[in-house]
Amino acid sequence: MKEITIDGEKIETKSQVHDLFVKELGLPEYCGNNLDAIGDFLDELNTPVKISYVNRERMKIKFGRFAIVLSQMLKLAAKHNDKIDYYESK
Repeated sequence: MKEITIDGEKIETKSQVHDLFVKELGLPEYCGNNLDAIGDFLDELNTPVKISYVNRERMKIKFGRFAIVLSQMLKLAAKHNDKIDYYESK
């Protein structure tokens, strides 16, 4: 099982989130640097993955609404795809 950690303490740009999914899951770079593309990819993912979103409050300070939408998108992806194990912490 692959593991991805999105750490609000370490992420400095929104594009780093996209880059993380490209690197760890093979998300095609042509999908675009946006949360919709990541969400669509996760909905179709056939490989088990554990996604941890830690230090979410720090992300909210840095990126505002983006951090909230990211959380919502990941929760929804985990709900729709049983291959995704999702965890988040403040």
